[in-house]
Amino acid sequence: MVKKTLLGLLVFAALSPSGYLLTKEWLAVTTVGAAKHLEGAFEVVAAKAAQAVVVITARNRRAAIPSGDPYGEMLRQLFEERQAPDADSGKLGARGSGFIIRKDGYILTNHHVVKGNDDISVELINHKRYPAKLVGSDPKTDLAVLKIDAKEDLPALGFAAPENVKVGNWAIAIGAPFNLDYTVTVGIVSNIGRAVGMNIYENYIQTDASINPGNSGGPLLNLDGEVMGINDFILTSAGQGSIGLSFAVSSSLAKQVSEQLIESGEVVRPWLGIAMADMRREELESLGLPNGVRINGARPGQPADVAGVKAGDILLAIDGGKVRDNREAMLAIIKHRPGDKIALTVFRGGKTLKFDVVAARQDSLRPALASPPGGGIERVMAKHGLRLGEQNGELIIVDVGIGSSADQAGLRPGMAVYAVNNVNVGSLAALAMLPLRDGGKYLLLYVGDGEGKSFVALSSD
Repeated sequence: MVKKTLLGLLVFAALSPSGYLLTKEWLAVTTVGAAKHLEGAFEVVAAKAAQAVVVITARNRRAAIPSGDPYGEMLRQLFEERQAPDADSGKLGARGSGFIIRKDGYILTNHHVVKGNDDISVELINHKRYPAKLVGSDPKTDLAVLKIDAKEDLPALGFAAPENVKVGNWAIAIGAPFNLDYTVTVGIVSNIGRAVGMNIYENYIQTDASINPGNSGGPLLNLDGEVMGINDFILTSAGQGSIGLSFAVSSSLAKQVSEQLIESGEVVRPWLGIAMADMRREELESLGLPNGVRINGARPGQPADVAGVKAGDILLAIDGGKVRDNREAMLAIIKHRPGDKIALTVFRGGKTLKFDVVAARQDSLRPALASPPGGGIERVMAKHGLRLGEQNGELIIVDVGIGSSADQAGLRPGMAVYAVNNVNVGSLAALAMLPLRDGGKYLLLYVGDGEGKSFVALSSD
């Protein structure tokens, strides 16, 4: 609308016999007119979208601390650090944002907004409050779906087509930063397709729209009022608030995850049994290839191996769509469900080959044991900033503490851990039985990151 209006003014002025086009007065009138039309567009989006935005309060009733507990004060302090006061009830609770995606009461938000809480309520802009049920949650993308029973159709927001989200587009965020409900901020799309190591599956939109604590789970909108992304996290400097580095889960990933959560309460992902790695431009040029991802390994007996894919193949395309890096390939694969046939195009020995791979089901990621035998290996791992899980017969790094020895050594979520202190550990049970030297002060890990395997030494000093 703004572009068309400005173009019309320019054409009118160009045809005007008065020569008004080049005067300062005309430029002022044109600039103010275009600004007012843009202002009007912001007003329309803010007013309409706010009807579908909700404020979420989540509390954990099970976290009540009994009186007389000798450790109660310490536990209470830790609990208060994790959750913020609920302004309405005075009870401890996490607050965040979300938005209605279906008129029958389904709401999309972030996993971290509702994680670990069993008492969830949402409030609409008309001040109506409803208890909410957690339909399903997906930690790997930090998304969750809630359901409320409103007895009437509710206003809902639609998702923007991902191909229409461009760098430089206007971006409008609505949420409840610092308990300031229905705050509207505006910026632009700073970049798309970002992967920053926050989650296992990432496809972030970066924006400079002001996002702060409490915005989590709220929508990032375009000028048509469509959801481009779900506001997720910000990068800060020295503990400051927003510094213009904000990230939202892309609409394509959010739509895919939310549909599965509504359908079955969980996200079931495909498994091909391959390890992939990005390739340098020089490598691709030496092979005469415009794009490609190296397949470092195809696990014996798994779907890709059964179909004929081999280690050393260069993956060129998935379902006919070119892949340029590991992240792009992974996102193309997880669009499928177990049992689907996935078409892989690979380059091998100067020839282009095609394989149809029938995807298996990716096993659930099992977190490390809470109290493993063998001397508290979980405590030792935590001291180094590591949390491990088990997936498809491998130990996987689930989380890395910021600033920890593991973080400083370059370890990241998703990496596989094959050995600890020169002892093979293919399962949580094997890890739990591992003998520790020096109280676990030093650890030597043998890890793989898709590009290869290497030893990493950690010290808790």
